[in-house]
Amino acid sequence: MLSYRDEGVNQRVWILHVNNVAGVPSLLVQGLRQTGIKADLVGRIRNPYGFPHETIIDVPAMVFSFRLLRLSRDYSILHFHGLPYRVFNVDIFALKALGTKLVIHLHGTEIRNSHNKLSTRVALKICNKVLVGTTDLLSYCPRAVWLPTPIDPVFKPLNNPQRYGKALYFKKWYEPEKEDWVRKECEKMGLKLTVQRKPIPYRQMHRFLNQFEVFFDRFTIPSLSKTALEALACRCKVVSWKGSVTNPKEILKNHSLSVITKRLIRIYEEILG
Repeated sequence: MLSYRDEGVNQRVWILHVNNVAGVPSLLVQGLRQTGIKADLVGRIRNPYGFPHETIIDVPAMVFSFRLLRLSRDYSILHFHGLPYRVFNVDIFALKALGTKLVIHLHGTEIRNSHNKLSTRVALKICNKVLVGTTDLLSYCPRAVWLPTPIDPVFKPLNNPQRYGKALYFKKWYEPEKEDWVRKECEKMGLKLTVQRKPIPYRQMHRFLNQFEVFFDRFTIPSLSKTALEALACRCKVVSWKGSVTNPKEILKNHSLSVITKRLIRIYEEILG
């Protein structure tokens, strides 16, 4: 297994994650570092949730692309999160022209909005590996590999008897009509509903989720959100697009950070030969 502590060629393995989509890259970097693999994370814009392990390079998009070209010489693999679907994926083509080992990790909006674009199809074809965070995204890229979204071990149940009878729903721009439906469901279930409209800092999120008995997830996308996974880890009952989640133990096992890290390392090993 790859390890920065190993002797020989593996000592030079160094992974650069690019763009911090929903904090997933932060967790992957954390998991890799815990196994001894050297990993970094860079992005252009700091996330309002305050995810850890990221370095912000506050420059225009084109300058950021040139920085990546220079940085790529120092890393074994560049692991891109998302695609810049509003432009021509210039950075992807330039990096591949330099012979960079490249992983593209798709998390949702970017591939849903750009899967029919020629530049997207070509970018996904020329990279070394395509990953998706949820199984519904495989319909946009059948050759991709599903890497489940990991759950930070900090999310765990706390002893809070006041959580019972309370429900939580995060207002979403892509399904504004669902808020009324959630309110009606809470009335039927006798739950006091909180509709959260502002970001919760990541370091506070595990305590925040432990204030609620039930978590209502998204309903227009057929997969569990990262927040729903975290809510399950805090022992919330989760209502998803297909009803109440009935197999939380299985889900938590499949999405544990240690399990996902091992799977990711095997992917890197395959790329590096």
